[in-house]
Amino acid sequence: MAKKEFLFFLTVYQLEEDIGQPITYARVADHLKITEGGVRTYLHNIVKKGAPIEKIKLNNKFVVLTINKEFRELKLKPRLIDLYTHLNSEQTRLTDI
Repeated sequence: MAKKEFLFFLTVYQLEEDIGQPITYARVADHLKITEGGVRTYLHNIVKKGAPIEKIKLNNKFVVLTINKEFRELKLKPRLIDLYTHLNSEQTRLTDI
């Protein structure tokens, strides 16, 4: 997974945890300062690579993103953050994204 794709995954993971519910494309786009089209592209690329993100369609038009429940239960976020910080030495906390 490319560094920016990894950042995208960690952002979805953290934002969902922060608000306690699945998140919208708009929320991710706003947080990463990218377009919703960029969110779709990153999502497509990392899901194709096996990332545990699920897309849920509500009312046949509204889409939200969530981290797979079984993956979240592994409680790997600290290890994932460590992996990312080793890719980017300036990154000290996930919330600094």
